[in-house]
Amino acid sequence: MSAKGPRAQRRKTQREQNKKYRPHAAALGLIVVALLVSSLYPARTLVSRRQRVAALRGESAALDRKIAELRARRDALQTDEEVERIAREELGMIRPGETAFAVLPAASPQPRPHVPEAATVDPPQAESAFSRWWTAFSHSFRIAR
Repeated sequence: MSAKGPRAQRRKTQREQNKKYRPHAAALGLIVVALLVSSLYPARTLVSRRQRVAALRGESAALDRKIAELRARRDALQTDEEVERIAREELGMIRPGETAFAVLPAASPQPRPHVPEAATVDPPQAESAFSRWWTAFSHSFRIAR
């Protein structure tokens, strides 16, 4: 009989068995990881679709407001008062028998000095080397007609 006893011997064999490579546990772990990774794609798709739905709802609400504004404008344009207002303000029209007056801005206190035309023309500037090179380069690709 050994000095350590049967109980110690059993513990030693259990520790040795625990240290052995277990292919079933590794395969199970690999399957679990594969399931987790494969579940990420549907979750990502779900999140992106929810974001798209939220964006479309916001766009739909903005378009509904625009439609309401356009309908209100259409209804306003059906009235004679609105048509007359637009004709007077935007087109400058008057009714028969009315006299139109135009208010001009006040004359400037100092007359503008007369600038001869020669002074307004910019003097020709010398082309840079890059500009000359680019012109030559771009003309080299033109097809002779």
